[in-house]
Order: sequence, then structure tokens, then C-alpha cells
Amino acid sequence: MSTFTITIDGGTTNTRCILWDDRRLRVDEARREIGVRNTAIDGNNKN
Repeated sequence: MSTFTITIDGGTTNTRCILWDDRRLRVDEARREIGVRNTAIDGNNKN
């Protein structure tokens, strides 16, 4: 059975989620243009 890991990178302007396999190879990535900067400006993190 394969094992997967998801990492979340919450940056200033973008948030990325990366799916890794058990050999530490990147399987897929999702990115949204929502980051810490949006929360500081708007008071929330909704797009």
C-alpha cells in the first residue's frame, strides 16, 4: 500500500498544497491566490 503526504505552504500572497508519494516525489499541486497578506488587509482569508 502506498503512503502519501500533503504539505501546506501558506505564503504571503499564495497558498499551495502539495501531494507527495512515499518516494518523496511530487504527485500533484493545488494553488490559490490567497495568503497572509489578504488576511492582514481584509481581516479574513476569503477569495
